[in-house]
Amino acid sequence: MGVTSEVHYQIVSRNYQTFFLEREEEGRHLPHYLKKECQRFLSCGILSQGFIRLHCYHCNSEKLVAFSCKGRTLCPRCGGRRMSDTAAHLVDHIFKEVPVRQWVLSFPFRLRYLMAYDSKIQSLVLEITVRAISSYYRQKAKRLGIISPKTGAVTIIQRFGGSVNLNPHFHMLFMDGVMKMGEFTSIHIQDEDVHFLCHRLKTRIIRSLQKRGHWKEELDENFELDQEKLGVNQLMGGSLQNRLSFGNHKGQKPAQIGKVLERTWAEPQGPCLSYLEGFSLHANVKIGKKNREGLERLARYVARPAYAKDRVERGESGQILWRLKNPWKDGTTHLKFSEEEFLERLISLIPPPRINLIRYHGVFSPRHAERSLSINKKKSKRLTLRETERIEYRTPWAELLKRVFKSEVLQCEKCKNKYEYVCEITNPHIIKKMLTHLGFAIEIVAPSPPRAPPLAYANQWHDEDQRHHQEFFMN
Repeated sequence: MGVTSEVHYQIVSRNYQTFFLEREEEGRHLPHYLKKECQRFLSCGILSQGFIRLHCYHCNSEKLVAFSCKGRTLCPRCGGRRMSDTAAHLVDHIFKEVPVRQWVLSFPFRLRYLMAYDSKIQSLVLEITVRAISSYYRQKAKRLGIISPKTGAVTIIQRFGGSVNLNPHFHMLFMDGVMKMGEFTSIHIQDEDVHFLCHRLKTRIIRSLQKRGHWKEELDENFELDQEKLGVNQLMGGSLQNRLSFGNHKGQKPAQIGKVLERTWAEPQGPCLSYLEGFSLHANVKIGKKNREGLERLARYVARPAYAKDRVERGESGQILWRLKNPWKDGTTHLKFSEEEFLERLISLIPPPRINLIRYHGVFSPRHAERSLSINKKKSKRLTLRETERIEYRTPWAELLKRVFKSEVLQCEKCKNKYEYVCEITNPHIIKKMLTHLGFAIEIVAPSPPRAPPLAYANQWHDEDQRHHQEFFMN
């Protein structure tokens, strides 16, 4: 089975043009970058759209590697590659052998919308959060007699929730201590520290937004959204509330499968967990300094893609079933969508272009004076095809597959020698000729054209039939 037969691919291919056309007819134009990512996703991993040719000069066997779209949301393959690359970078080049604690901060719905609507507000909230946690680490270190301590952290901004809905929140990997000139000192965090920081963060964030006019105690009834962003605002607003924004089921929540009882909301509780009026701060996950594999697993978790394709299933009636990672307390195991409704959810998760979702703070920031003493090691330079040196910012795909799946993809299965790069094939005629010769199926990228509203045609035909009947009986 090829890429075009996968459920998540068919959802995008069949419906994305119809979805954007319907929004235009409603006067709610969506940004072009949303449509562009859909178009790029349809050609990802398909050999008929171009590939790299690898050749083994010992047994003359060949391997073809399709191009990727490098999408940020729709493509789970590119998201998985970015996840593995980010985790490898953090373990190999950022964190030394020091304990690492994960701080997760979630927000009330009102603030989630502001952060999704305006990236500057999101950056402001992140700056306040990191500064509050860092200063708390430094205060505890100064009580131990450490002069001028420094902290280091990496933040990964996640925009999705477990119901494949929009939910901006922060996953921050902090050194669980302070650094001074490359020497690390551990700091112990307890439950009362988390409760204190949650209260401080709530106070500082709301106060800062009030000063800038973004947060009012009473909602302004005369508040008007930017008309140019009206479509994407409605899209984000529905996804934030786990409701549908368009279509016949507008304003409704997706149907739940397996639900046996009504679930009552209860305030979350647990060790190193604090909840205060929608602000939730969790800091109970800590990785020891020798557990490098555990640190890499944690880094993969916080950098994971928005959804996994294996959790997208098709029901007996053709509906889309989203399998929850863990069943809810009321027994719900799946959420049911139509294809158009599930595509709406996926599109709402796409971040705007040129918005960094990975941020480095403290001694890990690029221009910090002590960065070279505090990180694990710098990235090495490699020779390019033009015999020039450059820093290898991205880990090669073959090394990532070897690291994650323990698979030598560049090793020939027949003679156990190494494949070598030959060239890139982009000419459609050569692509078709090579794939036919090698016996590969040629997958055609042909997204479905926009569909007209069936109800409109039905009403039109009904009116015409009524008119013909009237004319017949009158004559």
